[in-house]
Amino acid sequence: MKKTKHLLLMLLLIVLGGILVGCDFTTYKVDFNTNGGSTIASKSTTGVVARPSEPTKSGYTFAGWYTDPDCNNPFDFSQKISSNIILYAKWKEGSSTDLETDPINNNPKEYIVTFNTNGGSTINSVSVTSKISKPTDPTRNGYNFIGWFIDDSCTNEFDFNQDITSDITLYAGWEEIKYTVTFNTDGGSQIAPVTVTSTLNKPADPTKDGYNFVGWYTDTLKTQAFDFNTRVTSNLTLYAKWSLITNTNYYRGTINTDQVDAYILAMSFNDNNISTSSQYALFLDYAVLNRLESFDVKLDKELNNEEFSAFTDEGLSQMKISLNASFNFSLLGRDLTTSISYDAWGVYSASNTDVYTQVPFVCSHKQSSRTSSFIDFPINQNQNTYAVTDTEQLCYVVEHGYRPTFSSSSCKAKQIYNMACDVLRNICDDNMNDIEKLHAIYDWIIENVTYDGTLYDRVLGNSSNLKIYKGFFLEGVFEDHRAVCDGISKAFMLLARIEGIECVQVSGVSRSSGVGHAWNKVRIDSRWYIVDATGGGVIVGSSDEMMSHRLLMCNDTFYNHSYYTTEYTNFIADSEYSIYRDMTYTYQGEEYDMYIEDTDELAILLAYYKSLNNADMTIDFYYAGTGTIAQELQSAMRKANISGSYSTVLSDDFSYGSNNGSIIFKFK
Repeated sequence: MKKTKHLLLMLLLIVLGGILVGCDFTTYKVDFNTNGGSTIASKSTTGVVARPSEPTKSGYTFAGWYTDPDCNNPFDFSQKISSNIILYAKWKEGSSTDLETDPINNNPKEYIVTFNTNGGSTINSVSVTSKISKPTDPTRNGYNFIGWFIDDSCTNEFDFNQDITSDITLYAGWEEIKYTVTFNTDGGSQIAPVTVTSTLNKPADPTKDGYNFVGWYTDTLKTQAFDFNTRVTSNLTLYAKWSLITNTNYYRGTINTDQVDAYILAMSFNDNNISTSSQYALFLDYAVLNRLESFDVKLDKELNNEEFSAFTDEGLSQMKISLNASFNFSLLGRDLTTSISYDAWGVYSASNTDVYTQVPFVCSHKQSSRTSSFIDFPINQNQNTYAVTDTEQLCYVVEHGYRPTFSSSSCKAKQIYNMACDVLRNICDDNMNDIEKLHAIYDWIIENVTYDGTLYDRVLGNSSNLKIYKGFFLEGVFEDHRAVCDGISKAFMLLARIEGIECVQVSGVSRSSGVGHAWNKVRIDSRWYIVDATGGGVIVGSSDEMMSHRLLMCNDTFYNHSYYTTEYTNFIADSEYSIYRDMTYTYQGEEYDMYIEDTDELAILLAYYKSLNNADMTIDFYYAGTGTIAQELQSAMRKANISGSYSTVLSDDFSYGSNNGSIIFKFK
């Protein structure tokens, strides 16, 4: 019997142990932070926690227990505790005991705050017991949010510091956004910026001399036309696009109607009576132009030896034609005989090798469609003709507006003239305007004629009888493809004149070196422009010659920084034509020009240049942006995702304190 009692006791303990093992008796601690009120002791619980006595705080009324320090989330004393927690006392300023509470949980009563966003983005309603935190501002297309209001007319703004004592609706206030539209007329008449709230009224079209207005575009490359029916949703710059009007004045400037004087070509020897040294100079020019070996004139009075010497010296000083020659004078009574012997010129090459290497460049001029048998050059429309034998005669006659005829089919003038015509068949055609022809001529000379550095060194060394070298004449350009400025400017004049473009050779002096220089002036639509094909072949270092278009149709103001002229000073070039706007290329199906106004345009140009995959070539462009070119190049390369080293050659613009100018760019 005793043994049975012990066995039953053991079974009871085993069953009770199993029950205890299956129950969770974890205890959690609840701390009470009274936020400055009277102290409430912590409680421990395995389930719910009993509501403690309300704390007190002088000058405040207790408003309930909350789970967060900001007292936004009220605690429910009916919920089971599953972790250690801290409850925070909320207080309402004042000693009133009339604080409305939830009768179930004895918590403060909650009120619903509804947000009417008046067409803006949705904000959900919230429940609060006193104050409400300001929500994130709503958004609405075309409007700025200005605040929350307690009335739908949005006149009385809500104070988020006040207590909520009833359900409430707050109304979003809005202000329509006003955007500024700026008009970039690209050199046209100015249009003032306007402020808009929705769509933009199209302004009156701007004007620009020599151009037709095409329309307004949203990008600097002028590929995206702006639709005036669309709503403006941000500040905006619109860019005017222009199309060039052919056969009109391109820029405002002084119209010079003076023609080159052709007096020498028109004079006659029917009357050889003279009375002044100026008249004698005309006969000297005529004789030299026509390679006469002697001629006679009759003076109106007899001269003594001193007077005779002064008379001939004055005549020689007034000659317009320059050619190495020796003069002998014989006076018998009033009869003056002048004998002339001519020095050899344009016979020898200063060197058989080029000092400089022509660096290939990205081609941007139009191509010719003429056939090899084409003969109808514009110069053939000239009715006045003049017979020539050598190339100096050819230059003078053509420069003065005459069509040359030739003493024989084998004379040097005819040979060189034929070479010039062959060049023009390959680079020009009648579909080109005069500017496009000048561009093609300029590029051909720089690409095919190397500056004669050997001859230049002899000039600096004051070598005697320099005129024996071809580099000073057309022979240097068309036979040796090596010349100095004198030969290059003569060739440019000849090629332009054959194409019917008025062009003269201009002489002057370098301001930096004091060495003589020769370049050209061309007249397009009654305005003169400067062209310097010699300077356009920029010498880089000691071995390379690179292409720049900065000296194609520039003006006196720019050019006079480097040179001053000693002739044709009345041919005023006070206009300038930016050929870089005509220099176009196609990249990824879009056409762009090489007049660069911002980083995006520069990035596209460099991406195009990189895509050619020819590091030996250079590319030249005009930078018209606002930043420094070094910074812009770095930014543009990053945008175009291009890396690697490069070199640049800057035009004269930069040396005069400007951020703008032409640039030759080449990857190393």
